[in-house]
This record gives sequence, structure tokens and C-alpha cells, in this order.
Amino acid sequence: MIGTKAYIRIPYIGATKPPDIERVTQEIRDKVYNLAVNKPKGWIIDLRLNAGGNIRPMLAGLSAFFQDGILGYYVNRDGIKQEQIEFRRGELIINNESPIGRDEHKIDLKGSNISILIGPGTGSSGEGLAIYLKQRGKSKLFGEPTAGLANSTQGFTFDNDNAYFLISVSRLANRHGKILPMQISPDFRVVSNDHFSDPDSDKVIMRAIQWLDQNS
Repeated sequence: MIGTKAYIRIPYIGATKPPDIERVTQEIRDKVYNLAVNKPKGWIIDLRLNAGGNIRPMLAGLSAFFQDGILGYYVNRDGIKQEQIEFRRGELIINNESPIGRDEHKIDLKGSNISILIGPGTGSSGEGLAIYLKQRGKSKLFGEPTAGLANSTQGFTFDNDNAYFLISVSRLANRHGKILPMQISPDFRVVSNDHFSDPDSDKVIMRAIQWLDQNS
């Protein structure tokens, strides 16, 4: 907590195996729940160190903030929707796959105001997460423009697993199927000094708190 505001940092998440994805998802859910019991007057979700990775545990871990319904799509280079991203009964579903674990906390934060912190270190699925949080409403972006890598990647191994290539295979789209911009600009631009260990000296956090105070 930073005063009366809940603060959570979602960094790069490289988990790819189902047990690791479930573990990270639960860690985020537990953190959100432990903050929620304090009845915060607004939330700060810091994505400035989120260079991407697997968006599934990010979204599933933050499921308490999202309404049921279609969130977005993965779209191929021909503009064809390949996979649908949605929430059903509070659970993240991508391409009709099974939900990631089960959220036992059952908290509802859909009406919460959120300040989302972004910067040049926010990339790929971190940028996608920022946009999906923004489109839920009652959310604003603070900081600096992102890295400009908002896409979906897939890893391929070659040469008997001695070589590995990470290739962009699709773009992210919003709930209406509109392709998301590669680079995300903040609603409130604040030149970052990134004092993660000293929030009172972090201009981005202070501006985010100001907005939450004005809209609580």
C-alpha cells in the first residue's frame, strides 16, 4: 500500500509451462486479494518493468478487475482473427482453452479506479495488458510512451534445439477487432525517474495518486 492506494507491480513474466503459469497466476491473485482487504481508495498497477512475456497469467491474475465478455483478439498478418480473449464467469478464456486454475478469492474490483504506469520498459504483452486495462474504463495511463512492440510472439527451435528464435506471429486487437497500436502513449505524460523503492520521489506515482484522489 502507498497510503490509501493499493500498489502492485506486474513485471515481465516468462512462464510457459502450465504449472508455472498457474503458480504465477495465483501469486498475482493472492497479492491482489491481500491488498483488497485493506479497502484501498484506488489502485496503481505498475507496468514500467513489464517487457512482455506470457499475457495469460497477467490477465488471469488480474481477473477481478474485468467484466465478463470479449476482451480482444489475436489477429494474423492478413487481418483474420485467430484467437479470442475473453472472461467467462470471472475466468480468463483464450481460444476456448480451460481457465488457468481456479480463483478462490472471488473478489469484485470491476468498479475500481486504476492508474496504469507505463514507460519505455513496457513492451509486447506488457503493452497489451496496459491497453486491456485501459479499455475496461475507470483507468488512465501515466508515464512515457512504451517500447512499441505490442504483438504476440512464438518461439521456434532449430538445429536439434541448439538454436531458438522468437518471432512475431500476430497482432493484438481490442474487443471490436481493431488492431492495437504498436506503441502506447500515456493519458498523462510524466518524465519518469522510476524511484521504485521510494514512491514519494517517483513523479509518475505521485501523478497517478493525484488522479485517483480526484476521482475517488
